[in-house]
Amino acid sequence: MKLFRLTILFDFGCAIPCFPAAIFDGSPGTAAPPNTLGPYSITQFPLNNSDPPPGSSSLSSVASPLGGTLSFSSGVEHRRAGPSGPYTGWGGSVGWGQGYSGDVYYGPTLNMSSLTVTLPPGTGAFYFYLQPEDDSRFGNFFVSTSNNGSSGIVSVFGIDHARYYGFYETTPGASFDSITISPLNDWPNGFAIGEFGIAPVPEPGTLAFGAAAILVPLSYKLFRKLRR
Repeated sequence: MKLFRLTILFDFGCAIPCFPAAIFDGSPGTAAPPNTLGPYSITQFPLNNSDPPPGSSSLSSVASPLGGTLSFSSGVEHRRAGPSGPYTGWGGSVGWGQGYSGDVYYGPTLNMSSLTVTLPPGTGAFYFYLQPEDDSRFGNFFVSTSNNGSSGIVSVFGIDHARYYGFYETTPGASFDSITISPLNDWPNGFAIGEFGIAPVPEPGTLAFGAAAILVPLSYKLFRKLRR
């Protein structure tokens, strides 16, 4: 009989490469958002009636439907893609698009300044739409995440509807903390973001159980084979 020792390492956090840069997906373009982003089912943000109408660029955070808040590095104005009650409609001759009439957050001074959006803890996926205020210009934006994910350079036409930017994690248990939106050209009147969607990182126990369900039977088969 052959004598041997078989050592099996279960490192569920690194079942795939342990460099959890978020993946970018911009495929919806200016179309309506899908219900999923990568492997995540997305929860859209409900209409925000609790924050005040604009009057000053002072809004610094927005409640998340999953708990916690989204925080803005610069004060923004709360507007609506379609005029609604006391809320100023988002302007320009080109509408926001996607049939969306909800909340947008406008930074009139974000002409060449970056805007960082800090996400709730445990965020596994997040998307937003972006539209410049000036509909007569063309330029580029670059969006990055706190864990080295990036959109690359995305061209934006002012005459288009708002454009989708989505990021999601693929490493089990990993999340990302923020996104930073950087205009690479001068947009004299700034830009707005809105139409948010978010998903949490799955429960670690669920991921570990799923990995074990795959790895344990494979390990047993290897054990039986080596005994022969």
